[in-house]
Amino acid sequence: MNLIYNTLDEGILIIDKYGKINFGNKSLLKRLGYDEIEIKSLKLQEIICKDEKKILDIIKNKENVNDLDIELYCKSKSILFFRSKIILDKWKGEDCRVLVLKEKSKRPYIMEDLEYLLDTIPYGAWMKNVDGVYIYANDAYASRFGRTRYEILGEFDEDFWGEELSIGFRRDDNEVVKSKTPKLLEEKVKHNGYDQWLETYKAPIFDEEGNVKCTIGITRDITISKKMQEELVRNKTNIDSLHNMIDKIKNYTAPYELLKNIGEELLNYLGADGISIFIYDEQNTTLFKAIQFGMAEKIFKDCEKVKISKALEEKLVKVKEGNGDYIENRYEKVFKNCNIQLENVNYKKCYTITFNKELIGILTMSYKKDNEPKLKQDDFINSTCDELGVIIKNYMLSEALKKEFDKRLKTERELELFLETAVDIVCIIGADGYFKSVTFQCVKTLGWSQEELLSMDFRTLIHPDDVDGIVKVSGLSQLMGDVKRFINRYKCKNGGYRWLQVSSNVIPERNVAIATAIDITEERELEEEKKTLEKTVALESLKNELFANVSHEFKTPLNIILTTTQLLLESKKNSCENFNDLDLNRYMKSIRQNSYRLLRLVNNFIDITKIDAGYYKLHLGNYNIVSVIEDITLSVAEYVENKGIELIFDTNVEEQIIACDPDKVERIMLNLLSNAIKYTDENGKIQVNFISKEDKIVVSVKDNGVGISKENLNIIFDRFKQDDNAFKKRCEGSGIGLSLVKSLVNMHGGDIFVLSEINKGAEFIFDIPIKLIEGEFIEKEDNNLLNSKIEKCNIEFSDIYS
Repeated sequence: MNLIYNTLDEGILIIDKYGKINFGNKSLLKRLGYDEIEIKSLKLQEIICKDEKKILDIIKNKENVNDLDIELYCKSKSILFFRSKIILDKWKGEDCRVLVLKEKSKRPYIMEDLEYLLDTIPYGAWMKNVDGVYIYANDAYASRFGRTRYEILGEFDEDFWGEELSIGFRRDDNEVVKSKTPKLLEEKVKHNGYDQWLETYKAPIFDEEGNVKCTIGITRDITISKKMQEELVRNKTNIDSLHNMIDKIKNYTAPYELLKNIGEELLNYLGADGISIFIYDEQNTTLFKAIQFGMAEKIFKDCEKVKISKALEEKLVKVKEGNGDYIENRYEKVFKNCNIQLENVNYKKCYTITFNKELIGILTMSYKKDNEPKLKQDDFINSTCDELGVIIKNYMLSEALKKEFDKRLKTERELELFLETAVDIVCIIGADGYFKSVTFQCVKTLGWSQEELLSMDFRTLIHPDDVDGIVKVSGLSQLMGDVKRFINRYKCKNGGYRWLQVSSNVIPERNVAIATAIDITEERELEEEKKTLEKTVALESLKNELFANVSHEFKTPLNIILTTTQLLLESKKNSCENFNDLDLNRYMKSIRQNSYRLLRLVNNFIDITKIDAGYYKLHLGNYNIVSVIEDITLSVAEYVENKGIELIFDTNVEEQIIACDPDKVERIMLNLLSNAIKYTDENGKIQVNFISKEDKIVVSVKDNGVGISKENLNIIFDRFKQDDNAFKKRCEGSGIGLSLVKSLVNMHGGDIFVLSEINKGAEFIFDIPIKLIEGEFIEKEDNNLLNSKIEKCNIEFSDIYS
């Protein structure tokens, strides 16, 4: 059977059910490069190139298989392609699989085809033996050195790369030979005085024995891509932080140098005769010429800018983004409004530069009539345009940011100059209360140096008497919202204080408060001096008014008493017969009334003096306040009726025991009733109401008399004050009665106020808290009680003339 298999042209491979190779015929062994012993030491899975598991599963099936494609490794690691059949059979009495392998037909191409392919690609291709001698180079690689490919053969790297670069190249080649594995690397080289980046793929080629016999390589120029990547990295670094970016932008120049370098590289790389780049101004829908090389200088000599329509702009962007129809004659449409020179131009094309669906510019390529692109590299150029779009857009944004930064810097400088020259104090305060920034005016006003102020909490400078309102502001959140205003005294370095009117508000983004202040110390001092002067003048006026009132109050009753006394003495001396008892009683009544008037005046002055000196005492006892109020009211009923006035007393309780001084309560009531009688006309009405509440009693004395003006309601209880509209017109008085009433009510722990309108009467309301003192209820049992009340009425009513 072996002899038969060895005579066949097809390859025969016999394996057991586990994949172990038992036999290979001579035809197959020759193709694979193995001898009989070597092939028997292998398993099928060791020489299968791909789909190993799938093919092994098929072979293990107990079925014959036709037309199965199998790829097998040769001993040299090259690959052979077979169309196979699998036949189930016996080998030396054991089940086996016989693979009949028919090598696929010879390749449909020849060596010249491969060489043409290598010569037309834009990348350099070469082959060197293990000693580093070039045994092949394509036209693209040879043209880099200005040679033909035949002039490269038999040469070493150092013959045209230079010794320094050749050492590195040789080191990489040796590594590929030693490791027997391909290598992809990027190298920066200096060639013809220019820095270039090369991407090189190196791979080993093996002989039949599996040894490396040579290395092949593909080299492409990635200088343009690298430069743009470096620019993008630089721009990204600039954008990482605004502060760093601004620092960089200050010295950032237009990217024309970069565009110039890229333009030159493209011109050389593509073998073009002309290249230009136009940058688009969206606001003016105009393309402005940025760079031009070669014949582009002549083409666009009279074309510094190109106006295009908005519709064309949108169409260019859509086509670039793959969302629009192809634009026929794009070059002519873009430059139709431009006087361009196209003599001797064989090939021309323009490419769109975009960024994020925004037109950034146009790149044009042109070739002379005796030259044309060997290879259309639209994808490469479009990719270059994309990267250019990022770079140019970044520059545009940088320029805009630079302008904005310069504008803000100018505004900041103007603001700083304004703040330094402004008379107002300006400072910035942090959330902890410490100064963050202060102006010169703050230093000048308070006397502290800037360093000293920046180490202080502003609250420590506030005068102790002004602390309450502002030290409570412990956080900036309490200052947020409307502008907060304070007037405080702030400590100076010399130990004195200055009055400052402060306005502040919070800047939430910075977590600080900004405050402005005006020094109002002189104004406050002038205001205090003015107040002191006004008080002095008022006091002097008050003294004059007091002396005038007192002199008048004393003079009038004294004159009456003196005149009446002289008349009585004269009548007695002359034994006037016409002088009878009626006349005597009338004169005596006049003397008594005016004596009461003097007594009332003196009593009021004495009581006021005692109250001011703190010697006036209440004689408190637990009394039925209802009876006290009612009795003193009814005691003047007859007098009121004689005046033609109606007097009404009303109460909501019959008894309410409280701690009070009944004499002082009676005096309060008589004073209020006296005033009500004075300023109520005939047929008027006076109403006394008593109301007992849970914690106090409330008494009101209301009349329908002339009333009190609104402007005098607030001063009616002030000492020596009267309502000019009513008091002076109706009756004379010292102006201390209501002041005394207020003092007596306050001494009982109560308060008094008045409600009134002109010509609608007045209502005086006072209250006294309900409380008791130790001791029993006291009911006054005085035989002279009635006489005492009448006497009090005569005294209190002495200035009301009948």
